[in-house]
Amino acid sequence: MATSAKLGYTSLLQVGNGSSPEGFVTLAEVTNIGEFGVEAAIVEVTNLDSPGGTREYIAGLKDGVTMSVTANFLPQNASQAALMADVAAGATRNFRLLMPSGMGRFNFAAAVLSWKAADSPDAAITATFGLKISGPITWQNL
Repeated sequence: MATSAKLGYTSLLQVGNGSSPEGFVTLAEVTNIGEFGVEAAIVEVTNLDSPGGTREYIAGLKDGVTMSVTANFLPQNASQAALMADVAAGATRNFRLLMPSGMGRFNFAAAVLSWKAADSPDAAITATFGLKISGPITWQNL
């Protein structure tokens, strides 16, 4: 059977503007979107009756991961400049990650934690933004 896998090419990361209704702008020239998702904490619940003298665990609260987004560094671009300013302001924004080929999109809020620029003589200057997912991630079919 042939695969149904899709390339990440044409994925778009969009940043909300906080207005009502909220408008979204695509973050310019993104080259890589790192892993994103949710992890559950682990809570030990071992007790005096735990079977076989073994520790027991349950899943605890969920926590959004910190994701890295890399783009060609364009400090004059409004979308990148806004995220850089969000770091200084300690802002949390709404984001949409549009998947390729009409697959759908992820919706989530994230605190904008960091931006870092990297320079090399034989590569494009890049900016990497650190986004800490806050709250649930929802999936929307398009």
